[in-house]
Amino acid sequence: MAAYMDIHAVNRLLDEGDVITGASFAIDAAHRGEFLRALKDIPRVSWVAIKESMRENFRHSTAKSIGTFQRIYLVFATVVAFGVVYNNARISLAERARELATLRVIGFSRREVGAVLVTELVILALIAVPLGLAMGAGFAAGIVRQINTETVRVPLVLTANNYAFAVLVVVVASALSALVVLRKLNQLDLVGALKAPE
Repeated sequence: MAAYMDIHAVNRLLDEGDVITGASFAIDAAHRGEFLRALKDIPRVSWVAIKESMRENFRHSTAKSIGTFQRIYLVFATVVAFGVVYNNARISLAERARELATLRVIGFSRREVGAVLVTELVILALIAVPLGLAMGAGFAAGIVRQINTETVRVPLVLTANNYAFAVLVVVVASALSALVVLRKLNQLDLVGALKAPE
């Protein structure tokens, strides 16, 4: 609700004398410096707020906060991606230890047996990456829609660099996981794996 009153009546009511609590000005850009210098010479002006400066400071501080959160989310997402890919590779090795040991016993080389695991890992990554990119874009759009308010709007910006980084993380995670699993495969106890109960 808004209430309107004569300025002199308000000053009398508040025992303030001839005081104005605020004024808004639209300034010609050519005379801006001159206007600000004139305001400095008026002792009764306690402070001046320039809308463009306030907006720029707000954008800067907001961007800094969002950047910090982005870095935190990026670290967590990278760790989760590595964990999921590595866990999937280890489970695949554990589930197929008997079959892989059988292949080794009947004459397949370590490289050929390792190719079976690596091929499975590559196929899963090729299926998962496009689905993950599409789902990630959907989740990002949903989150941005939820945090936007009447006063603050955060745009959804998805660039080729975003997608390329996500793909790179999965590729690196897959490569490192494949190396670890191949190393474990070389240490596979063939006799023990073949003796394992069904």
